[in-house]
Amino acid sequence: MQADAATREEVLLALGEFRAAVSDRRLEGVLSMFAPDADATLIGSSLGEIARGPMGVRAFLEELFASPQTVGWEWDDVSVSAAGDVAWLWLEGALVLDGRSDRAYRISGVLERRSGRWLWTLFHGSEPG
Repeated sequence: MQADAATREEVLLALGEFRAAVSDRRLEGVLSMFAPDADATLIGSSLGEIARGPMGVRAFLEELFASPQTVGWEWDDVSVSAAGDVAWLWLEGALVLDGRSDRAYRISGVLERRSGRWLWTLFHGSEPG
């Protein structure tokens, strides 16, 4: 079910905040955007990039942020659906490395609204073949 306009706007704002925090390498900021649950999961686009729970996500991000390249995304198409305090999305766009669009990229995920904030419970990035 498509999200109503207010929910869509809130989720898109959370998505933009997430992109900015990742691009700026703000570790604690990114971590605060994930649910603090043991089953909150981040799946990257490379083989083996699966991080579960706060400790796993932290370790993944520390390794990502240690890379000399900055990472971000730009998107052309975003779909947001929701039911109550759960939203799911997908987007199609590009991976941005060091400020330049590098290659096609897709993100899908599930967010849950807790105490007025949308938190990632599942993030999945992929590079279409």
